[in-house]
Amino acid sequence: MASQEGESYVWTLGDDVEKIAKNEINELPEDRANKIELLRQWVKKHPYIDSRTDDRFLLKFLRAAKFSLLRAQEKLTDYIIARTSQIEGSPEWFNTDPNDKNIQGLLEYGVHIVLPGTDPLGRRVIMVRQIPQVKEFSQHDMTRLLFMSMELLLRDELAQINGIVLIVDCETMFTGAVAFWTRERMKRACKCWQDALPMRMKAAHYLQMPAFVNVMFEFCKIFLSRKMAKRLHLHSNLNGLYQTVPKSMLPKEYGGGAGPLSELKRAWIEEFSRSREYLLSLAACRVDDTKLPRKEEKDDGWGMVGTYRKLPE
Repeated sequence: MASQEGESYVWTLGDDVEKIAKNEINELPEDRANKIELLRQWVKKHPYIDSRTDDRFLLKFLRAAKFSLLRAQEKLTDYIIARTSQIEGSPEWFNTDPNDKNIQGLLEYGVHIVLPGTDPLGRRVIMVRQIPQVKEFSQHDMTRLLFMSMELLLRDELAQINGIVLIVDCETMFTGAVAFWTRERMKRACKCWQDALPMRMKAAHYLQMPAFVNVMFEFCKIFLSRKMAKRLHLHSNLNGLYQTVPKSMLPKEYGGGAGPLSELKRAWIEEFSRSREYLLSLAACRVDDTKLPRKEEKDDGWGMVGTYRKLPE
């Protein structure tokens, strides 16, 4: 296999979080180890994917699937295909070294800020700030960094259990950035975001969106589930955001009390530096494209035709 099984998972989050995990995602202490082992054994006999099988890695997928073994299998399969398949995936957006010069440059710009603490519902919050039009960086680089930041944030068990809130400041978005997002790229990005990453995206708040970006925003919804689309929110000013994300969590530049962007940016850069080995370890998976079964088309009931792959038992 791609990875050793490692140490057995031990719960360390306390009784309050354990109650939330039980009620929200069906995580039962007496059944957790059994579900991890069942998923591990399924991976070991899988005919066309190879994956890490350590407890903490597999647990992310069970939590994202609310401990449905079948859904966890589907999400893990989609995750590995997204990261590694040259036919159906988007490997150009994954498996990036955090020390890549463009990734480091974007971090220095402060395009991603993970806010300190959690919101009132225990969710982690990440802010994405669009870069101005500069020739050094592209939307391709921004997408690579976004998936890497989400992978790193998902290392946090509170993010796995309580979910993640996204804030996107679109003020400096330029027309060239929108032009990058062709129908095919948008479809692949939404597939990776919604189906592959083992996360619970609870809300996404978009600030200061120019009119030309709003067209892309509405277009994006075509490729999202109805539940996910309902979690996207537009705000013409910060007052709407304050109703969801406490001002105390936000940067000084957004009327908050969490300190200046420069300090928050530096904290996330340091987290990237400390986590380089972990991020590189996520590349320990692969898919055999020659053995991928053909997909079947199926109408999802919302006017869209989706593709579905039968999983091995």
